[in-house]
Amino acid sequence: MKSNFINKFIDKIINDPRIQLTIHTWGFWYWLINFFACSILFFCFSQQWATWGLFITLIYSIYANFATDYGSMSSAQACINTENSDAEIQKRELDRKKTESIIHQNEAILLLLDIQKSILQKLNEKVDDVFENVAEALEDDRNDNKDDR
Repeated sequence: MKSNFINKFIDKIINDPRIQLTIHTWGFWYWLINFFACSILFFCFSQQWATWGLFITLIYSIYANFATDYGSMSSAQACINTENSDAEIQKRELDRKKTESIIHQNEAILLLLDIQKSILQKLNEKVDDVFENVAEALEDDRNDNKDDR
């Protein structure tokens, strides 16, 4: 149970920039406040500085190493994510090219359909003309037949 909590905590520190910002913000205020306390200790209480100064230096060193390590881990994680992103970018580029190819094919099909439509319209006009001519001819024949009777 503790191991799972610690793993999640470490994962958040490494991967979550909000957690990192929070840690650094608190660290900033801590070091800023301690600067004045350390200055007073150093200048006014030199005897105690020998003991506390060593402890404060140790704490600063631990924080600096900790911040550097999880900063490095974050950078490494970002590089890994960038590699994955590069693969995703290549995949998206391939998908885009396939999509463009399909679009060009569809445009060609639409062009052919437009040509077919215009041909069919012209053919329909010709057929209409033929039917009109046949209808006129039949009408003329009827009129001729009526006149002959």
